[in-house]
Amino acid sequence: MNESSDFVFHDRLDPFRLEAARGKRPAVGPRSVNIHLTNLCNLRCIFCWEKSPLVIPKDRRIRHMDFQLLKKTIQDCARIGTTGICLEGGETMLYPRIKELILFIKHLGLRLEVYSNCAVETALMRYLALADKVNVNLSAADPRNYSRIHGPRAAGAFRKTLNNVCALTQNKKRHPLVQMIFIINEMNYEDIPRALVLAKNAHASEVKFKLIEATAQTRSLLLSDNGLQELKAFLKDFRPTKDGVKTNLEEIRRAVLHPGFMKNRKSLRKSAWHNDRLFYFKAFHEKRMPCYVGWFYGFIDLDGRVVAPCDNVGVAIMGNIHETPFSKIWFSKRFERLRAAARQGTDPKKKLWQECRYCGFAAFNKSVCRTLKEM
Repeated sequence: MNESSDFVFHDRLDPFRLEAARGKRPAVGPRSVNIHLTNLCNLRCIFCWEKSPLVIPKDRRIRHMDFQLLKKTIQDCARIGTTGICLEGGETMLYPRIKELILFIKHLGLRLEVYSNCAVETALMRYLALADKVNVNLSAADPRNYSRIHGPRAAGAFRKTLNNVCALTQNKKRHPLVQMIFIINEMNYEDIPRALVLAKNAHASEVKFKLIEATAQTRSLLLSDNGLQELKAFLKDFRPTKDGVKTNLEEIRRAVLHPGFMKNRKSLRKSAWHNDRLFYFKAFHEKRMPCYVGWFYGFIDLDGRVVAPCDNVGVAIMGNIHETPFSKIWFSKRFERLRAAARQGTDPKKKLWQECRYCGFAAFNKSVCRTLKEM
């Protein structure tokens, strides 16, 4: 839904990726690789697909990706031209060897992005501060609602989170770009104005709002009719201030005020690859949309599977780093066939592309498409 502007060049190899996106085999690796490190988490966020108290757990085992395999894979990525690594969890900072891993990534000269709830020991902030970007899960504006949304065991974590964010941003010369992530649902939509104030006071760079992607087990968190009307009223009147924190509320406003919002909703069935999801639209796009993600981004899940073209479409598994180096998977004929199919257009009516109806890379794909036409 975000109709952002033109293609942004991240590094000197992007021109090669653009050229390959015309339909050629990649000459270099992805600009960034997203890696899921662990499923261990210290919170029980109400909207989480795995840890929510509303969800019946599929597997209670705590799992971490092997550290030596991680190092080998990240080195492999850097060797083929990758310039960025994104780490996710669980809670990323609870990965047993996270300090060593962060130092290793930065020693290679790679850009590092991390997802964290920041409700961890303050001593870890000196390592998290080495990241270039930190995405902080904070979907409440006061201690009471924080405990309701992020779990009863989170008592006291609200203040710790804010203090840790301030610790990240206090160094004016060198600190990560801090983006707060706020998942809009029935329990917290009234917190949005205060969340903006909190973010500003903590010197966060941006607040990214997302509408909850509910499952059958968490559907009670979907906005009620009353909640939806109140959110619409707020968004209609909302005007960003010059000294306020950057947000994507205009994108949310367009989605919520769209005539098709909450109508003809599509529900995906639960499978081995993804949860069932209850979406707000029939689709963001009805027509086939060319997808260029497979030339620019790589995704590795906790099991070591390389997922393509992105981790939204979990039915396209290109290989596993436990068996094959990432570089061989990236340049494989199997991946090449997937890219060719994606370039022809992701049709949400087909099973392979069904999750693409809510493409998180829609703006990126449109920007690449425009740039290729101008080349």
